[in-house]
Amino acid sequence: MLRQLAWRGAARLRAPFPRQPLPAAALYSLERLGYAVVPGWLRAADTAALLADALALEAAGVPRAAGVGGVAESESSDWAVELKTELRRAASVWIHEPPLSLHGAPAARLALLSTAEALRAELLDAGCTARPLDTEATSLAYLYYPAGGFYRRHRDTPPAPSPTGEHREVSLLLYLDPVWRPDWGGALRIFAKPAPVDVQPEAGTLVLMHSPLLEHEVLETSRARHCVVGWLCSVT
Repeated sequence: MLRQLAWRGAARLRAPFPRQPLPAAALYSLERLGYAVVPGWLRAADTAALLADALALEAAGVPRAAGVGGVAESESSDWAVELKTELRRAASVWIHEPPLSLHGAPAARLALLSTAEALRAELLDAGCTARPLDTEATSLAYLYYPAGGFYRRHRDTPPAPSPTGEHREVSLLLYLDPVWRPDWGGALRIFAKPAPVDVQPEAGTLVLMHSPLLEHEVLETSRARHCVVGWLCSVT
């Protein structure tokens, strides 16, 4: 218990990564179109630190196969997770406070948690969601797509209600790979109107989507692909 409290204190004292405020055009896009893409949201040095941490966790054997079913994907959830390799081929490491693994760079994970909290507050101040985003209901994970990895078309809202009353409001993606070529595949396809939009997974790019609104998929990749995935939630 004392160790957990110490980590909580460290997380609150850990400054978020420097980043640009969300541009007005991104906030408008999120409100009107249901999604926003912000290239260069995080500095190259900070995305490199997160990628190094993710790779260190992978080398230590920490990632586990990622399932489908909403919050069920989280090891800390009461929801049942389903592994459906015909729908998804990827692995994940959940980012907790305190960190469950001391491999890699836990300080980078704490900075990421603080950054997500700052983003939650920014979206809340901008009035981007119908329900308030709860400070204790944000989920983050590293996501690993191997060569041949994919995630078929889906929406980020689960089929069953959360036992904790959480509702995913905003999905976020932060890409970590410093070099990415379109011919490698692995793009995020957002099924927006009037036509789908493909987003290349370039380091530092932030993608926000209204979770209940937009279906999306990760196209099959021919190279290992790394990102942060997360959900900002309300609680009822």
